[in-house]
Amino acid sequence: MFVYLFAFALTILFIQRAAFYYNNLYKLKSTCFNNDIEQGYNKRLKCCRRKYYFFFLLAFFPLFFIAAVRYDVGTDYLYTYVPNFLKILNGDLPYSEWGFNQLNKFIQLFTTNPQWLFVITAFIFTFLIIQTIVRYSSNVLISVVVFFISSIFFIFLNNMRQLIAVVLFFRSYPYIKNGDFLKFLICLLCGMLFHLSAIIIIIPYVLVNLKFIRRNFSVFILVFTISLPVVAKLLELILFNTKYRYYFESSFNNGNATKINLLYNLFFFVFSWALLYKKVKTDKNAFILLFMQFMAFWVSASSLFINVSEMISRITQYFLVFQILLVPYCFKTEKNTVNKVAYLSSYILLYSAYLIYFIVINGYHQVLPYHWIF
Repeated sequence: MFVYLFAFALTILFIQRAAFYYNNLYKLKSTCFNNDIEQGYNKRLKCCRRKYYFFFLLAFFPLFFIAAVRYDVGTDYLYTYVPNFLKILNGDLPYSEWGFNQLNKFIQLFTTNPQWLFVITAFIFTFLIIQTIVRYSSNVLISVVVFFISSIFFIFLNNMRQLIAVVLFFRSYPYIKNGDFLKFLICLLCGMLFHLSAIIIIIPYVLVNLKFIRRNFSVFILVFTISLPVVAKLLELILFNTKYRYYFESSFNNGNATKINLLYNLFFFVFSWALLYKKVKTDKNAFILLFMQFMAFWVSASSLFINVSEMISRITQYFLVFQILLVPYCFKTEKNTVNKVAYLSSYILLYSAYLIYFIVINGYHQVLPYHWIF
């Protein structure tokens, strides 16, 4: 665990400076100037850009490094990714996703060492997460803490294909906000190259851009919650006729609900709603982030009717990742100091307990102990 703590400590140390210089760079680019001061302007712009890249790289590298050079970390490391890499080397195509098969084949043009697959996927995942935090978080330090204790990084070390699809959805946040469907579609298609489940993200994009839902968000929450049993069974019927039928016919169909996830997501939706409900109609950031947290609760609650906890937990990740932006946003916008401290403290305490119990004590995803590749 020390390896992870040290890496996140380094990220926290440098990411604030990266965000500082990114904001300055953004301000400089929007500054008007005339020919007399153009030379000085360009000099300041280049200096700020260099400093931003420098600190971004320092914030990016620790997490990238431990994800890239690990060995036998994550259940799927030796059970899925390495053997499938060798199958592709022998001419098979074991993945349903064309893009991931092609990524493996591209790597094999240069090397037969499967470790490079983990290097490249670690680069993609870490870059998307750090860039999105730097550019769109209200408080980058809180975002990094949420990123750590929410277990998203640890889940990536096991389910790296799907988590790349998840962070591509996360990176599409500004396109969802601005209704830029073309750029969102690019993120969607790129996500589907890694994991076909990314198709699900078209639903929240459509819903958050329907004005009547935003105007009547409370009614939407009520109706969507009441209709959960019917919609969940309809969803089960659809999934049963796809490749996810495997989950229903295997040991994953264990009759268990994700009750802890359900309670955690419900608690933080209610808490976040209490802080942001007045802003939903006037602030699209607040609306989108609250919507994503509601969907995290709704999907986890669907496990009461679709008793395939593994599959439900995986789908929930598409919405849970937005807590990286939601928690600092609530902290920043809330004016009452007691509420701010209570919100942040409760999140850290509860999710730290979740992290320690599932990742450390029970060894979920088998990311501990950490093994160096060399």
